[in-house]
Amino acid sequence: MEDSLTLIDTVFIKTIDTLKINDTIFVGIINQKSYSSFFCDPSWIVAIAAIISAILSIIIYGKSSALAKRSLRNDINAGWVKLTDSRILFWKHIEAGYDIWKQEIGYNSLNENDRPSNDLSELVLNVGLPENIEKIKDYTTAEYILNEIRGVNGRPLQNRLLQFLSRIYPSEPNINSIILSTIKSHSPKSFLSFDKARMDLSLSYNSWAETTDIKYLKKRFYDDYCLIVLLSWIELCITEKLKHKWSNRPYLFKLARDIEKSRNR
Repeated sequence: MEDSLTLIDTVFIKTIDTLKINDTIFVGIINQKSYSSFFCDPSWIVAIAAIISAILSIIIYGKSSALAKRSLRNDINAGWVKLTDSRILFWKHIEAGYDIWKQEIGYNSLNENDRPSNDLSELVLNVGLPENIEKIKDYTTAEYILNEIRGVNGRPLQNRLLQFLSRIYPSEPNINSIILSTIKSHSPKSFLSFDKARMDLSLSYNSWAETTDIKYLKKRFYDDYCLIVLLSWIELCITEKLKHKWSNRPYLFKLARDIEKSRNR
């Protein structure tokens, strides 16, 4: 027993490289010191306590961050479920409006190169987002993109989609929205219900994209791509209708673009 104690209390040889805790650098080489004298040294007790404190802080922060992230994602999922009726109402009227618009433009008589897809979702997927929509900062840049789409160098299918969406939110004050034709009562109040559903969806996606990791959202809303792109196009039409006002949905556009890139890989 005595030999054991003597052995424990004998030479403790250890080289300590550089240790930095709380902006204090400890450099030292301990040779031929007993365990008791080493651990009774106040400076090393402080250093060890600082290390333990730092490790615990990292662990606690990591757990808190993970819990906050999980809570935010749960809120997004709950919010998405609450918007179910809005999505149903939006698609119901916009698809019905697309069928009416096809009749207006004489869809069946159009030549093949000028004829948009028979299905609205298919048209949106073929068209994708307008160029540089995620870079829009004000009405002027939005107007420039609209003019580019309608110009001689614009893509025909993009122009067709813009024509249709401009019938939903016409810029001319004396033209009624085509959505009214999809509502039996032709009541402006019914159109307001459609517009509120559209606005709730647009605002929600924009808010989620502003506050949440985009990598998660790209996976979570991968199947919502068509809806998000359509909402982005509509924001352009609303900007034109409001004249010199910009609805400002930058995160909605960024989310749409990021999902588009992941789909094209």
